[in-house]
Amino acid sequence: MALIEMEQIRKSYKMGGDYLEVLRGISLSIDQGDYVAIMGPSGSGKSTLMHILGCLDVPTSGHYFLAGKDISRFQESKLATIRRQQIGFVFQSFNLLTALNALENVALPLLYQGTPPRIQRERAKEALTLVGLGDRLHHRPSQLSGGQQQRVAIARAIVSNPPLLLADEPTGNLDSHAGQEVLSIFTRLHDSGQTVVVITHDAQIAHHANRIIQILDGTIVSSQEVTHV
Repeated sequence: MALIEMEQIRKSYKMGGDYLEVLRGISLSIDQGDYVAIMGPSGSGKSTLMHILGCLDVPTSGHYFLAGKDISRFQESKLATIRRQQIGFVFQSFNLLTALNALENVALPLLYQGTPPRIQRERAKEALTLVGLGDRLHHRPSQLSGGQQQRVAIARAIVSNPPLLLADEPTGNLDSHAGQEVLSIFTRLHDSGQTVVVITHDAQIAHHANRIIQILDGTIVSSQEVTHV
């Protein structure tokens, strides 16, 4: 069953008196439980595509179906609800709140959803344990390594059990060892049924996915399955 369906997605930005077309008719399908890497160099349009996938922006034209619902023309208030309920984000820069400890950072999505405090703590602890940080619940970001901070960010992204996990260059600020730890977590999440979409420019990272979609100059130039030995 398709979780994501995009049909002829175009995105243009006004630059002075002209329009710059960044996405030029993107059509793709991602099934529930899939693990997909969207790969392309800087300027290829992959970041713009990520923003549309994550409901952080809307297309100029075309249709985006998420879980069967066409959200292409939704207003910001509806998109914000979708982001809270259906998408978990992992960014290159972690985006943790420095004044909060790991448990409190992870619990934030549940707080915004109105989840009772006791349930917030229980589920945040479960998520942190899942990413190997059950012994770092009360550490603040400044007391954690970069790899540990990114694992906190992953726990925060999955704590509300969103259908889609969207990661934008998730290992970009990490050394190779910490990066491999993060990628192994994505593999475990996918094995448990989570839909994972990773945006990257790095072919080695992309090959951890089950399918690689390559984008160049705002168009998809290839889509290939990955065979893991």
